[in-house]
Amino acid sequence: MDRESTPAVIGAPAQAAPTINWVSIALFIVLAFGISWAFWLTLGALGVPFGTRAVLGMFGPAVACLLVRLLRREGFSDAGLPVIGPGVRGIGRLYLAAYGVPLVLLVIEGGLALLLGVQQWQLPDYLHATHTSPLAFALVCLRDLTLVIPTIMLFTFGEEFGWRGYLLPRLSPLGGVTAAIIVGVIWGLWHAPLIFVDGYEYNAVSYTH
Repeated sequence: MDRESTPAVIGAPAQAAPTINWVSIALFIVLAFGISWAFWLTLGALGVPFGTRAVLGMFGPAVACLLVRLLRREGFSDAGLPVIGPGVRGIGRLYLAAYGVPLVLLVIEGGLALLLGVQQWQLPDYLHATHTSPLAFALVCLRDLTLVIPTIMLFTFGEEFGWRGYLLPRLSPLGGVTAAIIVGVIWGLWHAPLIFVDGYEYNAVSYTH
């Protein structure tokens, strides 16, 4: 018998190709868009400040993820949470790395930029212009690292838990690059009300008035 034609494990059942549950995906997208857009447009019409309604709408994908998992009885074992479901040992280290690695890279990037002369060190001029002491500046940086950045990460969790914690894994059978592109396009369109109504990230220029 030709060795190349011999299966690796004799008698092992053939593994079926992973399937995509388009019903769950469609339900998730409809809920994510509907919940977020309802917050943004309704609260905007009521005069609620942009920052408040933007943050509230950011949790739309997370709520959609929870609802679909519950309604479709899909469970949470693949949600990527450190406290839910089996098989997630060590994921806490990934969360720690997600918090710490960007900070380390930021410090390295700043140091290389200064050493190579790409960027000038303007801290002395800033401290002099703002009448800020080095100690006060260090405390502000410490506050940002320990409070501000984690708070921002908490708000963005609503998006990450939905798009990367649900939609991306569900589309992964299409291939990593293809799935990432599709999620990116959908994610971008999800921002439409903030862009066209409030001019978000476009120099605050509204396209509706």
